[in-house]
Amino acid sequence: MFWNYLKLAFRNILKQKGYSIINILGLTTGIAALILVYIYISDELSYDQHWEAKDRIYRVSETMNLSGQEDRFGPTSINIAETFTREFPEIETGTKLFFAQTQTIRKDEKLINLDNFYFSDSNFFDVFDYKLIDGSFKHALHDPNSLVLKKHVADRFFPDSDPIGQTLELNGHNLKITAVISDNGKPSHLDFNGLRSVYSYSQEQLQPYTRDWFRICCYTYLKSVKPLDLEQFNRKVDKWTEETIDPWIAQHDVNASAKFDVQPLTDIHFDLSRSYDHPSNTNIKYLYIFGFVGLFIILIASINYINMATARSIRRAKEVGIRKVSGANRKQLFVQFITESMLITLVATLLALVLAELAMPVFNTLLNKQYSIYQLLTSDHSSHFMIMLFTVWLFTGLFSGIYPSVVMSGFSPATALKSGSISSANSNKISTAALRKILVVVQFAISSAMIFSTAVVYSQLQYMSEKELGFDDENTLVFNDSRRSPAIQKIDVLRQELLSNPNIQKVAATSSFPGYNHGRLLFYIDKDGETIQKTMSMLYVDHHFADFMGLDITRGRFYSEEYENDVTESFVMNEAAVKFLGEENPVGMEMRCGLGVDGKVIGVVNDYNFESLHKDIEPMVMLLSKPSSYRIGVKMKQQNQETLAEIESLWNKYDQSHPFIYSWLDDRLDKQYSREENMLTIFMFFSLLVLFIACLGLLALAAFTAEQKTRENGIRKALGGSVAHIVRLQLNETARLVIIAGLLATPAAWLLMNRWLQDFAYAISIKWYFSAAGIFATLFIAFLTVITIAYRAARANPVEALKYE
Repeated sequence: MFWNYLKLAFRNILKQKGYSIINILGLTTGIAALILVYIYISDELSYDQHWEAKDRIYRVSETMNLSGQEDRFGPTSINIAETFTREFPEIETGTKLFFAQTQTIRKDEKLINLDNFYFSDSNFFDVFDYKLIDGSFKHALHDPNSLVLKKHVADRFFPDSDPIGQTLELNGHNLKITAVISDNGKPSHLDFNGLRSVYSYSQEQLQPYTRDWFRICCYTYLKSVKPLDLEQFNRKVDKWTEETIDPWIAQHDVNASAKFDVQPLTDIHFDLSRSYDHPSNTNIKYLYIFGFVGLFIILIASINYINMATARSIRRAKEVGIRKVSGANRKQLFVQFITESMLITLVATLLALVLAELAMPVFNTLLNKQYSIYQLLTSDHSSHFMIMLFTVWLFTGLFSGIYPSVVMSGFSPATALKSGSISSANSNKISTAALRKILVVVQFAISSAMIFSTAVVYSQLQYMSEKELGFDDENTLVFNDSRRSPAIQKIDVLRQELLSNPNIQKVAATSSFPGYNHGRLLFYIDKDGETIQKTMSMLYVDHHFADFMGLDITRGRFYSEEYENDVTESFVMNEAAVKFLGEENPVGMEMRCGLGVDGKVIGVVNDYNFESLHKDIEPMVMLLSKPSSYRIGVKMKQQNQETLAEIESLWNKYDQSHPFIYSWLDDRLDKQYSREENMLTIFMFFSLLVLFIACLGLLALAAFTAEQKTRENGIRKALGGSVAHIVRLQLNETARLVIIAGLLATPAAWLLMNRWLQDFAYAISIKWYFSAAGIFATLFIAFLTVITIAYRAARANPVEALKYE
């Protein structure tokens, strides 16, 4: 019986080629889009899921409150790992990673910069079960100057020899390679090229960190004996904090408090609430957004099938009548029609795999990933993917086919054979024509919402690209990421030689240009005879920084070479710091910090966005220090390769130990919004898919409607009706449905995008014309789709039209 159903389904599909092609094309596109969305979401959800002890690994983060100002940090002070292991019997071991650094690696005569090298405890591999390729974990990080490399890094430097026991020069230090670990390709917030032993630091170097609970310097991970009851364990941590940290704070007479939060390892990837956290962390909202988009696309494709199947049910009424008279019951007919739906969906699913693989290079470029359908089918998680495909096929086939199957299998044989119509057979139910209109409204509501959302994302990105940031970033080159570069010691000479190039206008140095990480520091301010403590952002600058950036000196003065004591006795802050401190006239206010500066505020600069527009401008204090201002900026009249080559030549003249690494400041700033740009591109791509699938269905329905109205159109033309009038009648119906869809979509799309905009400190307001754009764009494309069919039908010979049926 099953094979009979299958054979009949094949026969009907081949008999109705145009109808089948449109259905398969729409479903293929929808399922391919859903596959891409699934791959992206499953990859994001798989971060840190591959560790053997993932349910027993936790990270400790630190929140500090200084004089009422709360700061949340991903890293902690250096003492936490050892202290928690000692104080809490629930903890099996604790390990720490010092901040990732860029290492200049010398191999023979080549200099190569590689980023993401951490300093690590020797017990790191007791917590994280990396696969060992070569060497031994037992003593991998136990000795000073020992080094563990990822396999791709080891192969780069030792392609034809065993790297174990060999040495590499990193930042002027000879390190011995003790182990090579696998590039497992599994997503993790821990992304590094190599690990250096923390014992490479001397006790003298570590001492300032070990005696300060507020010195944020490393990421701390704990491995528990068994999974923790986090609520109960965090209460124990709070009690320990009261007994240990609070007395230390009181001893140092600081108006502050600290809180330590223990979070599961698998939660880190979606935590954006903390400063100095891992750059791979992402906003979980994007997963929800793209998940809904994927479901909407497959919903639209399924609606197409329902619409076309119910529209063509009139043509199959006589088939049903004959089969029922011949003895077929409703159950058999239902199975037959649902089999057709499942078969069409199966073909579409198989084609969707091919289409998704063809689209993968573009998708990978957008998301900076290396996805592959083939690799997914051959990976350890292939069973999950196959279950997803089976579920999509089953759900889509049933959802698409169940209503048409119920409708067509319920035809009355007498009525169907008499008129070939289902209207009388369904007079007591919602008409299929009304249902088709409802489904068309749903399709175009989703299309309108996608265009609305795309307009909002585009406008926000355009706003950020055009917003005045408070400084000049045009034609600005930034180079050198090494604090140890000998060129920094000769920066004045290097600056003069650079300025001798007529294309170079200005040169300055700082510890952090906008778009780069900056530090935070505790400052002590004398206010009304009382010393208060405030944490503010800080950066080191040279004398030329304000002029280089085009900053306005709103009060007082900037650092000047005429004042030798500026290095140890002066501070410059931004207007946000003035407001933060509540000072009307900050110039002359006495301040000090732990970096050897004890003096007064000498000037105030205008606020400028040194961080992305996701955040408000924070209070910022600038300190004068040439040795600590290691990043060099060069402002050109225009960008050209000749000037770039001359800068590189000068760099090599003063520094032969570090490669010339540079970036353009505006490119660096743009990278802060790469997620939003990717979101815009994907929204545009999916919006086009949604419209394409919706218009496929509209095209088929328009053709069917034109066919049904052949005689009506013939009569209208015979009575003097014009082609334009007949086309306008069909366009009027389409316009009503699209406008209704747009009006229904606007509130939901507005709510969604308004919540998305809340992630930005500087955001556009959603305008009424975003909704209008969605409606009119959808209306325009729908008109183009319908008008071709309607015009051709309206031009038909009325004599031939009146002979129809």
